[in-house]
Amino acid sequence: MGIIVGSAFLALARGQRTTDSNGFRCLDTFKNQRRMILEKDMIEKIKVLPEYQQLVAERTALAWTLTLVMLVVYFGFIMLLAFDPVFFTTIVSGEYISIGFPVGVSIIVFSFLLTGYYVRKANNDFDELTAKIKEAVGK
Repeated sequence: MGIIVGSAFLALARGQRTTDSNGFRCLDTFKNQRRMILEKDMIEKIKVLPEYQQLVAERTALAWTLTLVMLVVYFGFIMLLAFDPVFFTTIVSGEYISIGFPVGVSIIVFSFLLTGYYVRKANNDFDELTAKIKEAVGK
C-alpha cells in the first residue's frame, strides 16, 4: 500500500494520472486536502450567518409543527377507533359505506395538503433565505 501511495504522489507531482494495482484511480491528495480546507472554511462562514440560523430555526420549527399535527390526526383516528368503535358503524352513503371510509380518505388528503404546504413554504421562504446565504458566502 505504501508503495502504491508513494508512486501515486510521484506521478501526481509530475502531473500524471495513475491507477493503483487494482485499477482504481488514485486521488489527487493535495487537491482534495485543499478542497476540504476550503469547504470547512465555507461551512464555518455559513454557520455564523444570521440568515442560516434563521433558516435552520424556521425549518426545524415547521417540521416539528407539521409532524405533531399529523401525529395528532393519526392518533386521534386510532383513539376514536379504539374508544368509540360504534362511531365507525354509522352509514353515510348507500348500504355499505360507513363514516370510516371518508374519515380515512380525509386523513390521506390532509397529509397531502400538509406536504403541499411544506413545499410552498420551502419554495417561497426557505429558497429566499438560501439565496441570501449563497450571496453572502459568494457562491
